[in-house]
Amino acid sequence: MALMIQRPLLGTTTLLAIALLLALPALARTPAAATSPASERAPATVPRGIALPGLSAAALEAQHWIARWPRAEQVALDAAAVGAHNARLFDGDASVTRLDALPEAMTPGAIRERILRRSSLPTAPRYGVDGRPIDETDRQRWVASLGLDALEPGDATPRPLGWALVTQRASLRTFPTTERVFSAPGDTDLEPMLQAVAGAWPQGRPLEGLRFEPGQLTLSVGGWPDEDISELSRQLEPEGWRIERAGPQLTLRRAPGGRS
Repeated sequence: MALMIQRPLLGTTTLLAIALLLALPALARTPAAATSPASERAPATVPRGIALPGLSAAALEAQHWIARWPRAEQVALDAAAVGAHNARLFDGDASVTRLDALPEAMTPGAIRERILRRSSLPTAPRYGVDGRPIDETDRQRWVASLGLDALEPGDATPRPLGWALVTQRASLRTFPTTERVFSAPGDTDLEPMLQAVAGAWPQGRPLEGLRFEPGQLTLSVGGWPDEDISELSRQLEPEGWRIERAGPQLTLRRAPGGRS
């Protein structure tokens, strides 16, 4: 089972891949191919920093998945088809840029134009963490954060392009701000809840389903042993969350006085 939720954020669409929470444990329960070696089927210790539910160390290796796919050697796309697919991607997805097609230098006006194309203000109503409607003051603050004053539209002096490589997890946002903005008041906790749960998930335990309501995330965990649930709760408590158990379901909520 997989679930995908679309959430508008500052004029863009954020796709939350909740499918990972649901699909990975299911894959872990799928019997391996008959030719799969015993070492591929044995439980493995997840390296530190890998915290997706149901993910094992073996799952980080290509052979783990090749052994489970009966047509692994079948060519899906040859080189020409891959090239055509990439060309369609560049033509049809404005968020993808051909880095090798960018010039060595650009004028401030051209840079400003590219920034404004990407950082467009939302036209639909938006709300802050406290439920307050986003107003014109907020919008102007976001625009000011772009630093457009340093890019005069009429300046024709070319400026060399700089490059950067992101080596740690980073947020890719329409505006350079960490402010959380939502499409409905009170709908504020889904993403931090998913992040918290993924970071504390017991190794190898399946997730049978989840349901989100404002302020709480309900997880169907089946017959987990008490020690796994206690360990999950122990890891979440310092982050300001609490777990309540009702049979095969765990409900995650913010603890009183927890972080927002």
